Amino acid sequence: MEALKEAKDVLGLESLWWRGHLNEAWSLQAGVFRSGTGHEQDLIGHFRMRACGRLGHRKEPESDLQWLFLAQHYGLATRLLDWSQSALAALYFAVENKVHDASNGCLWALSPTKLNALVTNDSFPWLADLHDLGVEDMVAQAFDNRKISASTPLPGIALATRDMDERMVAQSSAFTLHTTTTGIENIKDQACVHKFFIPAGTSSRSARSWTGSEFDGGTSFPTYQP
Repeated sequence: MEALKEAKDVLGLESLWWRGHLNEAWSLQAGVFRSGTGHEQDLIGHFRMRACGRLGHRKEPESDLQWLFLAQHYGLATRLLDWSQSALAALYFAVENKVHDASNGCLWALSPTKLNALVTNDSFPWLADLHDLGVEDMVAQAFDNRKISASTPLPGIALATRDMDERMVAQSSAFTLHTTTTGIENIKDQACVHKFFIPAGTSSRSARSWTGSEFDGGTSFPTYQP
């Protein structure tokens, strides 16, 4: 509750997005721009080819952006970065892996509309859709590197998100779209994000125990079967 109050004091009273990191040193950088993740077009092309026969009752995505939403939530490295509209869900992911108990974790709070205003010099202070700000071109590059965007590359843009899967609903998912290696925390004066440290060791175990009683793997991954 203190984190919620502090985040709203710093970022404003609008709805915030949250992201948990097991290691506080990790950047707010989309997975495909991290080292060792592979070739973006090959990754998404293979996923798209294999996913169709595994959608089950789910409706097939209707756009490249919807394919990215789905791919991101099934663990593919994409140019999207996951967020949650639930601070509790984000906290779960910041503490759920015991392997990282020796490292300080963190919880990030993001003002999505402030991010969009910041990267567009206040010309677009609301959530972006497929046809806004060259988003369609930026998404197309994930599928074909010959696509050239007419828009200036943006380090991050907050998207209006359509729930494509039960996991997205359970995790109150939201996404930022990225076209550069720059992490959101390195954008200008960082006026759109706020970081809360989670000390290594005992605090992480306590938080895991608390969040686990409210938000467990079965809740966050309703279609997951070990």
